[in-house]
Amino acid sequence: MIVGIFIFLSAKNEYNSVKIDYKFKNKIVENALVKDYTSLIEYNTVAEAELQIQEVKENTFIVINLSGEQCGTINRNQILKNKKTNPEIRISEIMNTNVQSITAEMPLIHAYYTLMQGIDLLLVIKNNELIGFVDQDSVNAATS
Repeated sequence: MIVGIFIFLSAKNEYNSVKIDYKFKNKIVENALVKDYTSLIEYNTVAEAELQIQEVKENTFIVINLSGEQCGTINRNQILKNKKTNPEIRISEIMNTNVQSITAEMPLIHAYYTLMQGIDLLLVIKNNELIGFVDQDSVNAATS
């Protein structure tokens, strides 16, 4: 009986692995690229950020400093949650400062596994320039 359960669970894991491999076959990061995006300024409060994101569909945002450099990421849920409890808190106090990048030519599955580790988004670099980002929403759209 225990052997049967073990075989069943192993087969299920293998099926899920094959399914993921199939979804991502021949897809690169550039296939899921978000080119047009809203940047938020780290100095702004969450109340100001909430006003800025009302009209956009994105759920994840690149945070820039006053010099225009990328310094973090934040998602819509973080902004809305903090607006309820402390609307004057600055984006810089709650943003994720673990900004990671990936090249446009990398297999999309690499971005998928990195994003599954709790990263909001990955900056996408091509020819040493930022060309956009990928997030869980854009990866899902590219693989559905």
